[in-house]
Amino acid sequence: MNSELQRYVQLTTWIRELSTPKIKGTSTAEDYREDLLRSFMRIGELAKINQTILNEHLYPLLDPNKDLTEEEMQTMREFCDVLMDPIAMENLDLPMIFVQAERMLKESEKKNDFRLKLITLDMMVISAYPLSNMAQRLFPSFDITFQYRDKGIEAAQKIIEYLEPEKFAQLPDDFSKEIVLINSRYISALFDWSDKEDSAPYCQRDMAMMERSLALADDPFYLEQAPNYDWKYHKFRTLQYITCFTEFNNTSGYTHDQLVKISAYTKQFIDFLHNEIPEMQEECTLETQELYLLRNCYFANEISKEEYREGLRKLFDRRKINMYQSWTMYTNFAVPYEYSFTIDRNNITKEDIELLSTFYREMVSYIYHLPKLGVLSFVLTFLSDILRNYIELPSCPSFKTTCLNLMAALHQPTYVHTLSVADFTVCLTKHLLDKDPEKFVGVLDTTSVDEVLEKRDEIIDNAMNSALLHDIGKLFVMETIITYERKLFSSEFFNIQAHPVVGAKLLEQYDSTRAYASAALGHHRWYDNSDGYPESFDMNSSKDKTIISILTVADCLDASTDSVGRNYKEGKTFEQYLGELEEGKGTRYAPYLVDLLQDPNVKSDIENLLNTARDDNYRKTYMLLKQL
Repeated sequence: MNSELQRYVQLTTWIRELSTPKIKGTSTAEDYREDLLRSFMRIGELAKINQTILNEHLYPLLDPNKDLTEEEMQTMREFCDVLMDPIAMENLDLPMIFVQAERMLKESEKKNDFRLKLITLDMMVISAYPLSNMAQRLFPSFDITFQYRDKGIEAAQKIIEYLEPEKFAQLPDDFSKEIVLINSRYISALFDWSDKEDSAPYCQRDMAMMERSLALADDPFYLEQAPNYDWKYHKFRTLQYITCFTEFNNTSGYTHDQLVKISAYTKQFIDFLHNEIPEMQEECTLETQELYLLRNCYFANEISKEEYREGLRKLFDRRKINMYQSWTMYTNFAVPYEYSFTIDRNNITKEDIELLSTFYREMVSYIYHLPKLGVLSFVLTFLSDILRNYIELPSCPSFKTTCLNLMAALHQPTYVHTLSVADFTVCLTKHLLDKDPEKFVGVLDTTSVDEVLEKRDEIIDNAMNSALLHDIGKLFVMETIITYERKLFSSEFFNIQAHPVVGAKLLEQYDSTRAYASAALGHHRWYDNSDGYPESFDMNSSKDKTIISILTVADCLDASTDSVGRNYKEGKTFEQYLGELEEGKGTRYAPYLVDLLQDPNVKSDIENLLNTARDDNYRKTYMLLKQL
């Protein structure tokens, strides 16, 4: 591979490590802050090098008007291979792979190069699946979710057209045949979820596709045509995919008859694994096999709900909290997640409380200690569903606490930013309550200034929690948040801009956080509704407009003046930020808040916070992470 692109991979791996530094055993809070600052200064330097590498060695190849040489195509293929390991479920840059695959597909069609076309179609399928999963976390109402999925399905369908015997026999080499056979089973993964309400035809189609792929391993024609293909591995993977149809509490909606069939295939899978391909048990652990069997026997009504629950509890007791292989991670997250769906929320047992409480606490620590960020997409797929189905109990961590702790574990600069925004928000809220309480009429359903004054403490608390939770949607797009090594693609900007909607939908699900949802939704919308996102949010009709306006000012204040994790350079001064406020007065920012910040007392308090609060927040972050 091109040596400079190889260097890019090495530097990107380093950047990802620097973006989530771990606390050293003997370090202090001050050491931690300095380490974080040095890390992001270094990220800035490395990102410049990486950008130069891409500008000189990759981006010119993406020009659709350029004719690519064989050597250039080979460079792109090798670069994509290094960026992702689909077997280990690790990746370094999925969007980068997808963009290159689209470019190479067009080039292969232009050159009428069949083998290259097949390779690039396969590359599109491999990258489309995790990208569609990533986009699905943003809730399937977003078109980009289906764009990834649909392009992946289209590519896979073009590949498996060559399963027809006449076309298969004409494939030029073993490698081409291998791509077609692999995609005969892999295409099903792209249909894991659908925007259609009626799931029956989709489940039926998935089952038919996988049974067709499974039958290939016993078909004399295909065995003769592809004698060097690893048919045992093919059968292992195909059976495994079928056992996973019921993941996430059978959200796909398989019928009872289909579930009975899936259970039978699960038993066949385990028998085949032990007798025919035992070396794969290092990857598919005994605990994973037991989870498959328990879940599918339960859904097929072959064991009782209590037997299922007891089996899951025993599996949870055998969890390996210090191991980070892909299938160990799978059981660490999937077992308690599946267990949560068996809980009767009107009759919660002591065992339920103990398991959930332990899981929610350990989950944060487990994620913080992940040794490789390449598995982040895999972990976030489970995490997003866990948060959307969170069970709040008095003795368990609250939903708010868990989300904030996860933010600290995944990306410390975002967590510090959240704490600092809360400090600024509380400060501005208190001053505005003193100076112009009428602005808060409507907040917390108040109808008069007297009610506002009576609820002063509640309003301040509401403002503080709105600030603490305003960026909670970023948990679902963390791979994009930590992409410091290059400029973002348009699809990634879309992901970032989705975080207010994602956060609001998440907060709306729980009684304890519902009051803060509108602030999360509106904090990037302009005061006069003329710009910002999401466009669907109407600032003028929101009863929380004042809280949101304060939050917007506080959010931009911290982003502008911070040096760590934001700009990789010295932040702006407070006076420079006040100049920005003046420029956006009445459009982006509420004019009364711009005026408020000119008050000497307010300016003094904000400057004190800038001098002390952020350091305090680094100490708070340090103390939290020290406990994980």
